[in-house]
Amino acid sequence: MRKYSFIFVFFFTIAGQIFSQNTVSKTACDVSFGLNIPVAEELFRDKYSPGYNVFFDVLFELDDEWGLRPGIKFDYFQRKSTPGITDAYFASFELKLDAVYSDYKSKKDFMPYGFGGAGIGKLKWAETVNSIRNDNVKTNFILNGGLGLKYRLSGGFSLMGEMGFNYNAIDITEKTFLNINIGLQIKL
Repeated sequence: MRKYSFIFVFFFTIAGQIFSQNTVSKTACDVSFGLNIPVAEELFRDKYSPGYNVFFDVLFELDDEWGLRPGIKFDYFQRKSTPGITDAYFASFELKLDAVYSDYKSKKDFMPYGFGGAGIGKLKWAETVNSIRNDNVKTNFILNGGLGLKYRLSGGFSLMGEMGFNYNAIDITEKTFLNINIGLQIKL
């Protein structure tokens, strides 16, 4: 985990130097929450119910079309009811960086955008089987991407909706899920 933390600190230091050179025209903060739906790997989909996520990120508009969006995200899934298994869940805490493509110069109220990126995640899945606790923790790379739509309100506020995929490779299994989020964006 220290190796991954160093990589992100290094990246954000370089990014901060670039952004401080007045290359960023606008900055905004996003706060969002939503629904996670397991869609791939039969074992994951069969074991876990749809879950939830929350995330916070900062959007740096680099030019009229491209932006960078570093952020943090938390995902949670509760295991479906299974005889003999209690208190079971899958959770991830992620540091991510997305590239965002949109028409930032547009004055329209509705603004579509696309995003994609990568990050690192601390994944934890746990369960109690016949009174014996089993905890598993893994750090790995995460890929994500999707589409969003923003509706501009007054005073620098916007409502946003996103739908995208999150891909986690854990050893030889994959945890892929669909994110459906709604949130609020505040221009800084």
